[in-house]
Amino acid sequence: MLRVLTLASLYPTVERPTFGLFVERETRELAGLDGVEVQIVSPIGVPPWPLSLHRHYAERRRLPERETLNGLVVHRPRFRSYPGPLGNRNGKAMASAILPFLRRLREHFRFDVIDAEFFWPDGVAAMHAAKTLGIPYSVKARGSDVHMWGKRQGTADQVVEAGRRADGLLAVSAALKRDMAALGMPEERIRILYTGIDLDLFHPADRASAKLEFGVSGPLIVTAGALIPLKGQALAIPGLL
Repeated sequence: MLRVLTLASLYPTVERPTFGLFVERETRELAGLDGVEVQIVSPIGVPPWPLSLHRHYAERRRLPERETLNGLVVHRPRFRSYPGPLGNRNGKAMASAILPFLRRLREHFRFDVIDAEFFWPDGVAAMHAAKTLGIPYSVKARGSDVHMWGKRQGTADQVVEAGRRADGLLAVSAALKRDMAALGMPEERIRILYTGIDLDLFHPADRASAKLEFGVSGPLIVTAGALIPLKGQALAIPGLL
């Protein structure tokens, strides 16, 4: 039996069911394999008082410390996160806060490996926790954790160190694998694991009928991703006007 501890700050909640949905779907598929057991630790970062009282953190304060979502146990230990320039401490802060919890968890769920689902701060926290517990860890790169946090002053060295010391690495594309190797991560340890598509939900259809159903005429662009500046949808919009 392989027991996996998935460490994922990007993970859905009851109030935000689509937040980190790609991690949740992937974790469910892993847990569905024969001979595999999975539990999720999704640490919740809350800044020091009185910043923690701001309404921006109200949802985080309401989250239960343990719940079951789609058949998987999700633990949500709190850690002190730091905003702004002090944010480069968050990897170590997460590790320090969750280590006592991980030790208690291993008493009844003796996980064999830590599976970090993002490089910052999850991968860095996994590096410190795994070293203390004496177990291997892996990190999956998604994109901005390498392209942004892997190059930002204060976090870049930590991200690259976590990649160099990891027992296994995953990338969502061949291009991202090349970028990880260019930063100094061991290319021979990087495997490509593409993000899957649920073909029951997403499949080709008649274009004209689909546009008619949604009342759309003229050019149409569909994007699968969060509607945030980082995704760059604004670059395509002027071409439609």
